[in-house]
Amino acid sequence: MKLLMIMVDSNHQKDVERILDAHDVPGYTELPNVLGKGVSGR
Repeated sequence: MKLLMIMVDSNHQKDVERILDAHDVPGYTELPNVLGKGVSGR
């Protein structure tokens, strides 16, 4: 796998970090302030 994108609410950020650490993920990038707008559900 080359890329897995995980989008998570800041309330669960530490949970995701623990999971990544538990599975020895060699690296990842955090984008803490992402904003978007658009139509969804179509």
